Amino acid sequence: MPLIATRASAAYGAGFGKGATGSAFEPIGSFDSIATVTVPSGGVSSVTFSAIPTDYKHLQIRMLSRTTRVDLLDYVYLRFNNDTSANYSRRFISPGSGGTVQSYGETGVTGGLNIYSAGANQQAGVFAVGVFDIQDYNSSTKLKNARSYIGLHGNTNGGNISPNDILWSSNLPIEAITIIPISGNSWVEHSNFSLYGVR
Repeated sequence: MPLIATRASAAYGAGFGKGATGSAFEPIGSFDSIATVTVPSGGVSSVTFSAIPTDYKHLQIRMLSRTTRVDLLDYVYLRFNNDTSANYSRRFISPGSGGTVQSYGETGVTGGLNIYSAGANQQAGVFAVGVFDIQDYNSSTKLKNARSYIGLHGNTNGGNISPNDILWSSNLPIEAITIIPISGNSWVEHSNFSLYGVR
Protein backbone atom coordinates (compact mmCIF):
# COMPACT_ATOMS: atom_id res chain seq x y z
CA MET A 1 0.00 0.00 0.00
CA PRO A 2 1.42 3.43 -0.87
CA LEU A 3 1.23 6.47 1.35
CA ILE A 4 0.34 9.79 -0.24
CA ALA A 5 0.88 13.10 1.53
CA THR A 6 -0.78 16.24 0.19
CA ARG A 7 -1.54 19.62 1.69
CA ALA A 8 -5.19 18.59 1.77
CA SER A 9 -4.73 15.30 3.61
CA ALA A 10 -3.11 14.30 6.87
CA ALA A 11 -3.58 10.54 6.51
CA TYR A 12 -1.23 8.30 8.49
CA GLY A 13 0.11 11.18 10.52
CA ALA A 14 1.43 13.26 7.62
CA GLY A 15 2.11 16.67 9.15
CA PHE A 16 1.97 19.94 7.29
CA GLY A 17 3.84 23.08 8.21
CA LYS A 18 2.93 26.64 7.41
CA GLY A 19 4.31 26.18 3.90
CA ALA A 20 5.03 29.22 1.77
CA THR A 21 2.68 31.46 3.70
CA GLY A 22 5.10 32.09 6.57
CA SER A 23 6.34 35.40 7.90
CA ALA A 24 7.55 38.01 5.43
CA PHE A 25 10.61 38.35 7.65
CA GLU A 26 11.88 34.81 6.99
CA PRO A 27 15.26 35.02 5.22
CA ILE A 28 15.97 33.78 1.71
CA GLY A 29 17.39 30.27 1.97
CA SER A 30 15.31 29.33 5.01
CA PHE A 31 13.48 25.98 5.14
CA ASP A 32 9.72 25.47 5.63
CA SER A 33 8.32 22.09 6.62
CA ILE A 34 5.73 21.08 3.98
CA ALA A 35 4.87 17.47 4.88
CA THR A 36 6.12 14.51 6.92
CA VAL A 37 5.21 10.83 6.58
CA THR A 38 6.10 8.21 9.18
CA VAL A 39 5.46 4.66 7.98
CA PRO A 40 2.89 2.82 10.15
CA SER A 41 2.88 -0.77 11.34
CA GLY A 42 2.69 -3.18 8.42
CA GLY A 43 4.82 -1.01 6.11
CA VAL A 44 4.01 0.63 2.78
CA SER A 45 5.20 0.05 -0.80
CA SER A 46 5.91 3.70 -1.56
CA VAL A 47 5.60 7.23 -0.24
CA THR A 48 4.32 10.08 -2.43
CA PHE A 49 4.32 13.82 -1.80
CA SER A 50 1.73 15.47 -4.03
CA ALA A 51 0.13 18.91 -4.41
CA ILE A 52 3.56 20.39 -3.72
CA PRO A 53 3.44 24.19 -3.29
CA THR A 54 4.87 26.14 -6.22
CA ASP A 55 6.36 29.17 -4.50
CA TYR A 56 9.74 27.89 -3.30
CA LYS A 57 13.12 28.00 -5.01
CA HIS A 58 14.19 24.43 -4.25
CA LEU A 59 12.97 21.35 -2.36
CA GLN A 60 14.68 19.06 0.14
CA ILE A 61 13.68 15.57 1.29
CA ARG A 62 15.09 14.15 4.52
CA MET A 63 14.81 10.39 4.82
CA LEU A 64 15.29 7.73 7.51
CA SER A 65 14.73 4.39 5.78
CA ARG A 66 14.73 0.63 6.02
CA THR A 67 13.02 -1.91 3.75
CA THR A 68 11.88 -5.53 3.90
CA ARG A 69 14.43 -6.64 1.28
CA VAL A 70 16.30 -9.73 2.55
CA ASP A 71 19.76 -8.18 2.20
CA LEU A 72 21.99 -5.69 3.97
CA LEU A 73 21.08 -2.90 1.55
CA ASP A 74 18.24 -1.76 -0.63
CA TYR A 75 18.16 1.02 -3.21
CA VAL A 76 15.85 3.95 -3.75
CA TYR A 77 13.98 5.29 -6.78
CA LEU A 78 12.80 8.88 -6.96
CA ARG A 79 10.07 9.43 -9.53
CA PHE A 80 8.65 12.82 -10.46
CA ASN A 81 5.04 13.43 -11.52
CA ASN A 82 4.49 9.65 -11.67
CA ASP A 83 6.77 9.46 -14.74
CA THR A 84 7.71 5.79 -15.16
CA SER A 85 9.26 6.19 -18.62
CA ALA A 86 12.99 5.79 -19.29
CA ASN A 87 13.45 9.51 -18.75
CA TYR A 88 16.09 9.57 -16.00
CA SER A 89 19.88 9.52 -15.78
CA ARG A 90 21.86 8.74 -12.64
CA ARG A 91 25.39 8.65 -11.25
CA PHE A 92 26.74 7.66 -7.89
CA ILE A 93 29.96 7.06 -6.02
CA SER A 94 30.24 4.46 -3.27
CA PRO A 95 32.90 2.69 -1.25
CA GLY A 96 33.80 -0.76 -2.50
CA SER A 97 35.47 -3.69 -0.79
CA GLY A 98 38.98 -3.15 0.53
CA GLY A 99 38.51 0.61 0.81
CA THR A 100 38.35 1.19 -2.96
CA VAL A 101 35.87 3.65 -4.45
CA GLN A 102 33.39 2.64 -7.12
CA SER A 103 31.51 4.93 -9.48
CA TYR A 104 28.57 4.13 -11.70
CA GLY A 105 26.26 5.90 -14.10
CA GLU A 106 23.63 5.22 -16.73
CA THR A 107 21.01 6.95 -18.84
CA GLY A 108 17.55 6.01 -20.03
CA VAL A 109 16.31 4.45 -16.79
CA THR A 110 12.84 4.49 -15.26
CA GLY A 111 13.67 6.25 -12.02
CA GLY A 112 16.38 8.25 -10.37
CA LEU A 113 18.56 5.93 -8.27
CA ASN A 114 20.01 7.17 -5.02
CA ILE A 115 21.56 4.67 -2.64
CA TYR A 116 21.28 3.42 0.12
CA SER A 117 18.47 2.19 2.29
CA ALA A 118 19.01 -0.35 5.03
CA GLY A 119 17.69 -3.81 4.22
CA ALA A 120 16.12 -6.44 6.48
CA ASN A 121 19.44 -8.21 7.13
CA GLN A 122 20.91 -5.20 8.90
CA GLN A 123 21.06 -5.45 12.65
CA ALA A 124 17.81 -4.51 14.38
CA GLY A 125 17.15 -0.79 14.58
CA VAL A 126 19.61 0.26 11.84
CA PHE A 127 18.16 2.76 9.33
CA ALA A 128 19.86 4.65 6.51
CA VAL A 129 19.88 8.46 6.64
CA GLY A 130 19.60 10.54 3.48
CA VAL A 131 19.11 14.08 2.21
CA PHE A 132 17.89 14.87 -1.32
CA ASP A 133 18.16 18.40 -2.74
CA ILE A 134 15.98 19.08 -5.79
CA GLN A 135 16.98 22.23 -7.66
CA ASP A 136 14.59 24.65 -9.41
CA TYR A 137 11.75 22.15 -9.14
CA ASN A 138 9.10 24.61 -10.36
CA SER A 139 10.94 25.79 -13.48
CA SER A 140 9.22 25.28 -16.84
CA THR A 141 12.45 25.86 -18.80
CA LYS A 142 15.02 23.66 -17.01
CA LEU A 143 15.57 19.92 -16.84
CA LYS A 144 15.34 18.77 -13.21
CA ASN A 145 18.47 17.83 -11.27
CA ALA A 146 18.60 16.30 -7.80
CA ARG A 147 21.56 15.40 -5.63
CA SER A 148 21.70 13.31 -2.52
CA TYR A 149 23.98 12.31 0.29
CA ILE A 150 23.12 9.03 2.01
CA GLY A 151 24.84 7.19 4.83
CA LEU A 152 24.40 3.82 6.52
CA HIS A 153 26.40 2.18 9.28
CA GLY A 154 25.73 -1.23 10.77
CA ASN A 155 27.88 -3.71 12.63
CA THR A 156 27.15 -6.36 10.00
CA ASN A 157 28.81 -4.52 7.10
CA GLY A 158 30.67 -1.50 8.44
CA GLY A 159 29.70 1.83 6.95
CA ASN A 160 28.60 3.13 3.59
CA ILE A 161 28.32 6.75 2.54
CA SER A 162 27.50 7.89 -0.95
CA PRO A 163 26.99 11.14 -2.90
CA ASN A 164 24.69 10.79 -5.91
CA ASP A 165 22.94 12.82 -8.57
CA ILE A 166 20.01 12.26 -10.91
CA LEU A 167 18.58 14.08 -13.91
CA TRP A 168 14.95 14.01 -14.97
CA SER A 169 14.86 14.95 -18.64
CA SER A 170 11.74 17.08 -18.42
CA ASN A 171 11.12 20.80 -18.15
CA LEU A 172 7.75 20.24 -16.46
CA PRO A 173 7.42 21.66 -12.94
CA ILE A 174 7.57 18.92 -10.29
CA GLU A 175 4.13 18.52 -8.73
CA ALA A 176 4.60 15.11 -7.08
CA ILE A 177 7.53 13.02 -5.82
CA THR A 178 7.34 9.27 -5.19
CA ILE A 179 9.98 7.39 -3.18
CA ILE A 180 10.12 3.64 -3.88
CA PRO A 181 12.37 0.72 -2.89
CA ILE A 182 13.83 -0.59 -6.17
CA SER A 183 13.57 -4.17 -4.88
CA GLY A 184 9.77 -3.99 -4.98
CA ASN A 185 9.64 -4.61 -1.25
CA SER A 186 8.19 -2.23 1.35
CA TRP A 187 9.32 0.54 3.66
CA VAL A 188 9.19 -0.75 7.22
CA GLU A 189 7.51 0.80 10.23
CA HIS A 190 9.22 3.93 11.59
CA SER A 191 10.80 4.87 8.24
CA ASN A 192 10.34 8.62 7.95
CA PHE A 193 10.22 11.01 4.99
CA SER A 194 10.01 14.81 5.34
CA LEU A 195 9.60 17.38 2.56
CA TYR A 196 10.89 20.93 2.96
CA GLY A 197 10.64 24.02 0.77
CA VAL A 198 13.72 26.22 0.42
CA ARG A 199 13.05 29.93 0.03
